[in-house]
Amino acid sequence: MNILLVNTFYYPDMVGGAEHSVKILAEGLAGAGHRVAVLCENTGVTHEKFVIEEIGGVRIYRDVDPIVKHGGIVRRIGNRLRSFNNRHCRPLCERICEEFRPDIVHVNNVALISTYVWKYFGRRHIPVVFTARDYWILNFPKFGKLIGCLCRSYYRKLSNRYVDFFTAPSQYTLDTFLRSGYFQNAYSERVVNCVNFDGEETRRIVGEKLVRSGRNVRFLFVGTLGKYKGILNLLEAFRRADDLEITLTVCGSGEEESAVCDACREDTRIEYLGKLPSEELKQVYIACDVLVVPSVWQEPFGRIVIEGNQYGLPVIGSDRGGVKEILENTQTGEIFPAEDVAVLTGLIRKFSDRNTIRAYLPRIPEKIGMYSAEAQITSYVSLYERALGKGKEKNQ
Repeated sequence: MNILLVNTFYYPDMVGGAEHSVKILAEGLAGAGHRVAVLCENTGVTHEKFVIEEIGGVRIYRDVDPIVKHGGIVRRIGNRLRSFNNRHCRPLCERICEEFRPDIVHVNNVALISTYVWKYFGRRHIPVVFTARDYWILNFPKFGKLIGCLCRSYYRKLSNRYVDFFTAPSQYTLDTFLRSGYFQNAYSERVVNCVNFDGEETRRIVGEKLVRSGRNVRFLFVGTLGKYKGILNLLEAFRRADDLEITLTVCGSGEEESAVCDACREDTRIEYLGKLPSEELKQVYIACDVLVVPSVWQEPFGRIVIEGNQYGLPVIGSDRGGVKEILENTQTGEIFPAEDVAVLTGLIRKFSDRNTIRAYLPRIPEKIGMYSAEAQITSYVSLYERALGKGKEKNQ
């Protein structure tokens, strides 16, 4: 099967979780014997012009950003226009059709590339699968309510006409789009994101943590330091638990970095390590005991929960979006109301007892297999085969 994946950016331009998800999917599909290509944008950091290359058995078409060297208002307006309807990528789409001849087009994040790709490939009767890895097309653009309403109406029309299969990594995200009138004529299905993990390593780490002793329990936050990620609520909850012999390690960067630094100065139990490379972050995961995911926005998935689990961390997670769904599926932690600092403080107190931590640890190796790369590849290949069958029916 020739599978074209479309995403705004691709490795080594790893901007967010979507890039990690698409990379795992692309390399997994290639490893399973499929021909895989990726259509993406240049960031202007690692590439300054159009390029075709191969990484990890995946052919990558990186589109040219005609305004990459501009700044300020020119770039902002240009990016908005391209994100709305990027016909600039048409020649590259034509080249991909001639050279790669995709059987399936699987579209992911579409900022800059735009929903134009739905129309282009849909008109050529190539089955189009769309995975909503964020809420971008529900929120674009920021130039006033009227323009936003018109853009969303246009996206809704395209989604209902050209997308054959619609997936999302959580039921919450899936339902959000369907309730908003998108993808009404597409088959819809939840397909969870995955994390590349070594099951044997996870079992070994869990085994070591089951016998870990010492009164000082280490809590961990990893992610963007923004209000929407709940970092301020976590700092307040930790302050209220000032009588406990515990520590909080914060990893990440963002607009609330100064608040984290202030908290470190006021409370020596809190340490801020900044944004760490993956190998250093892995060691922090292993050294800590409990991961806290206090998001106050509706997470499209909540990959961080699985990343914590893979390194033997039970999770205290908010009841928002995919975070809640993952914890309900795995039972590897506790869920709290996102805005309720008192409940979060109570759970911090609960997990400051190592016996509580030990009660959750054995579940981790048993449950996270459903989020493996192998499970995701199987789900998507099955979906692609159904999409191809549907496409043949449409063309008959």
